[in-house]
Amino acid sequence: MLCSSTPPRNLDKRTTFAIGEKTFEVEADDLEKICDLGRGAYGTVEKMRHKPSSTIMAVKVPVGRICS
Repeated sequence: MLCSSTPPRNLDKRTTFAIGEKTFEVEADDLEKICDLGRGAYGTVEKMRHKPSSTIMAVKVPVGRICS
C-alpha cells in the first residue's frame, strides 16, 4: 500500500454558503485562518474569516492522506 499526504488535484476550491437571505460564493483564497478549533481522525476544524463578508466560520479541513 502506497500512502501520500498530498490531496487529489481535482478537489474543488470553491463552494457557496447562505446566511439568512444572502448567498456567498467562497473561494479558498477568500478565507483567512484565525486558529485551530479541534483536531480528529478525519481532519482539523479551523476558525476562519471570509474576507469579503467578514463572516467568521468553522471550516473542516480533511486529512489529505491517500492510500492505494
